[in-house]
Amino acid sequence: MQRGFTLLEILVVLGIAAVMLGVSGPYAQKMYQTMQYHGAVKDVMTALIAGRYEAISHSESVDVRFDPQARTVNVGSKKIQLPENIQLSAATAREYNRLYDGNLAVVRFFADGSSSGGSISLVRESGAGVQLTVDWLLGSVSQAKLAENAAL
Repeated sequence: MQRGFTLLEILVVLGIAAVMLGVSGPYAQKMYQTMQYHGAVKDVMTALIAGRYEAISHSESVDVRFDPQARTVNVGSKKIQLPENIQLSAATAREYNRLYDGNLAVVRFFADGSSSGGSISLVRESGAGVQLTVDWLLGSVSQAKLAENAAL
C-alpha cells in the first residue's frame, strides 16, 4: 500500500488553485477599495465628532480643516490622508475658509457645541458616495447617501 499523492494529482490541485486565484483577483481589489472607502468615511465622521467633543471639553473653538486637492482632513495635530480613489469636496462658511488663505474648507466647532456648519462629500471612482452634513445649530453630524454620478 502506497501513501501520498501522484504528480498528476498535485498538478490538478495546483491548476484549480491558479484558476481560483485568477478569478478572485479583481474581486479582491474591489473589496479592498470598498474597505478603504468605508474606512475613509468613518475617519472623516470621527474627525468631525472629535472636533466637536474637543471644543466642548476644552471650552474653546476647534477647526476641522479639509483640503480637497490634497485629500486631507486635519483636526488639531491629527492629519487624515484619504486614499487616491476617493474624491473630497466641501461646502463650508467662507469667513472661516479665509482664515487659511481660502485654500481650505473649514468647519468650526464652538465651546457650546454649535458649529459653523457645512457639508462634506466623499465620492468613489464609481460615482457612489456619501455626504456628511454638520448642523450649524447643534453641531451634530449626519450621513446621507449621494445619488450615483452626482455632480460635485
